[in-house]
Amino acid sequence: MDERTLDIYRHQTDEYFQRYLQSSPVIRPVLRFLRKGFSLLDYGAGSGRDADALLDAGYDVYAYDPVEEFSRKAVEHYPRLSGRYFSHPEDIHRLAGQMDGVLANGVFQHIPDAELGDIIREIQSISRKESFIFISIPVEYPDIREGRDAAGRLFRLRPEDEYIGHFSSYGYVLREREEAADSLRRNGVRWVFLVLERSGL
Repeated sequence: MDERTLDIYRHQTDEYFQRYLQSSPVIRPVLRFLRKGFSLLDYGAGSGRDADALLDAGYDVYAYDPVEEFSRKAVEHYPRLSGRYFSHPEDIHRLAGQMDGVLANGVFQHIPDAELGDIIREIQSISRKESFIFISIPVEYPDIREGRDAAGRLFRLRPEDEYIGHFSSYGYVLREREEAADSLRRNGVRWVFLVLERSGL
């Protein structure tokens, strides 16, 4: 992930944490494709909002975010995420081959082009041979200049087909596409949710 973006999250954790708590969980596509009791990793979990909602919905949920400050605050706010929220890559590697699904909500725009393949392979390594990935990606976002938003975060507005192509090269096929309103109700912001499936490869 882009180091400058990580530093922004590390130094402004409280601000982003409270902002994410003000929005509704983004889990509806997961509910349609995975049965209760299935295992799921919330990748780039931030405040832990979605992970906690998925626990409520009956899933076996783990969470990961490389910003350690997020994991500490999330566990304070949602104590049942203790032991389930990780901030070091080696922790999620212990989940190798165990996840039925991975949720990456608002994550991929912060990943540099050169690292996309590495992230997809990491997700693939912790997933079962038959599994899903659920990603939300921005298709409209104001004030992006030279690939960064007004806060300075890396913000890549990639076409949907580019993501679908990347994932297809790792054995994933598109199962559903859904346009989504911005959970923070910001003007000029529009998202698309993609559900991709890997079947026994």
